[in-house]
Amino acid sequence: MSDKSVFPNFLRTITSSAFEGIIYAELCANLGLKTVGVVIDTSDESSRLYTQPTADAFTYAVKANGNLQLAYTDKIQDAETREAVITRMVPRLLASGVRVMYGAIYLLEGRDLFLLLVCQTHKQLVQHMGPEH
Repeated sequence: MSDKSVFPNFLRTITSSAFEGIIYAELCANLGLKTVGVVIDTSDESSRLYTQPTADAFTYAVKANGNLQLAYTDKIQDAETREAVITRMVPRLLASGVRVMYGAIYLLEGRDLFLLLVCQTHKQLVQHMGPEH
């Protein structure tokens, strides 16, 4: 559809990435969730440009919704190793009681780290509380 000679009237409109944060907050509310958390990848400039507005929109939408509570917010920092992120965040996630996390992640490496964080948190939760949690 990018060939203007074949599709002369076709236009593509891309919404703001911040809209994604609002949609995810609405999804959490529609699923009946009560507490949520957000992890923001701020490990490089391109990540910050994409993730911070998205995370801000998610946070705003969660706070605007009377049925949701934002119980955890954290950032993946510059030059922070995978091990440092896991060591720092997993205990805090467990203490927060959050069971649903929104990852405002831009780069593939950040997505891998976020998934590792979620898996390690779940693993420790199961070890401490049993598989029903």
